Amino acid sequence: MSLKNEACLIPINAARQCATCKNHIPHTLTCRAYPNGIPMEIIRGRVDHSKPYQGDKGILYTSEDPENPQTAPYIGKPMDY
Repeated sequence: MSLKNEACLIPINAARQCATCKNHIPHTLTCRAYPNGIPMEIIRGRVDHSKPYQGDKGILYTSEDPENPQTAPYIGKPMDY
């Protein structure tokens, strides 16, 4: 399945981190760090992208809300699919 086909399958943990990141491109599985597709490890919540991860070009999770800069809940509780 291509990343484009998986756009409707974004897990809630990834949606919370990615959707609250100012680098995320809405309604896609892409962002400034990963314009060709966010790695499945991040999408599935196995990786907290507030820390460097392979291929991110130094672009990390950055909250859209400066009043609430912490990472999203559920990171570290990976999806089982």
